[in-house]
Amino acid sequence: PIPWKPTAMMPNLGGPDTSDDIRGGIELEGVINLRNFVKNGGLLVCIGNMARVPIEFGIVSGVSIQIPVNLNAPGGVFLTERADDDSKVLEGFDDTLAVYFNGNSLPILTTGGGGFGGRRFGRGSRGRVSGRGSLTDPDIVQGRGKYVPEEKEGDSERPGPGPRLPAPRVLLRFAAEKDLLVAGMLAGGDELAGKPALIDCKVGEGHVLLFSFNPFWRGQTVGSYPLFFNAALFRDQLDPEPEEDDDGT
Repeated sequence: PIPWKPTAMMPNLGGPDTSDDIRGGIELEGVINLRNFVKNGGLLVCIGNMARVPIEFGIVSGVSIQIPVNLNAPGGVFLTERADDDSKVLEGFDDTLAVYFNGNSLPILTTGGGGFGGRRFGRGSRGRVSGRGSLTDPDIVQGRGKYVPEEKEGDSERPGPGPRLPAPRVLLRFAAEKDLLVAGMLAGGDELAGKPALIDCKVGEGHVLLFSFNPFWRGQTVGSYPLFFNAALFRDQLDPEPEEDDDGT
């Protein structure tokens, strides 16, 4: 067993939680607890590759991770632009913000996917999983007829799809390619330009905040610290203002 508890030599271990055994990580039960925490009004902040947890386990929807092919951005300062006028997370910020991004360790986020979008099979490949046919051919196993499910009693009474989840709110986007690099090295910047840099996903009564960049990079990115502090301070005020009807209500 590997404990996570304070000891005489390591008094700062543990807290706010402790455990007799941390082998296996949070496991599926922990992911479910995270989801329930958010649905009940909590705020989950995911920085960098931590964003894969809510995306790949389906806690959020409409956000995918894109696998870069030609991007070479091994740690530098990049320009982002404000994409939302109302979010409290951006309280006190101007229209642009320089942030730290490293393409070797931080994800490229996209919106509009179901959670696993952007996956490619082999570097630069867009092939099919099965390898049968071309990209536009139906994926039919040879020697078998097309499967058509039989209609059964009660099919017409099945409930339709549930209510649509709120679309993810893109708060910051990476700037256009010509303006993207502030300091450092960049090649293949078209794969990063215009992509979401900070996304707010409404889940139940709570929110999941996804950072594509690192707002806390070795004490050097103090300009982006308040993004996290704002989110924590205004955690119960992150919903967008309701739109007024034509009669002003």
